[in-house]
Amino acid sequence: MLTTQRKDLLRLRLRQVRLDMGLRQSDLASALCKQQSYVAKYESGEKSLGFIEVLDICQVLKYNPQALVRELMRQEPTRR
Repeated sequence: MLTTQRKDLLRLRLRQVRLDMGLRQSDLASALCKQQSYVAKYESGEKSLGFIEVLDICQVLKYNPQALVRELMRQEPTRR
C-alpha cells in the first residue's frame, strides 16, 4: 500500500512542479524528446516511471531529485 501511495505522490508532485513552472504537458514532453501522451500517461497513473526517467524529468523541471526523494520517504503508511 505504501508503494502505491508513494507512486501517487510522485506523479502528483511532478505534475504540480510542471504547472508551477507554467509548462504544458507538450512543453515538458518536447524537452524530454517524448510525445505529449508520455507525460499524460504518467501524470494520470497509467504509466509508472523508472528511476532514470524521474531524474530526467527533474532535470528538465529544475527540481532537486533529492528533495523529491525526501518528500517521498516522509510518506507515512495509511492505517486501516
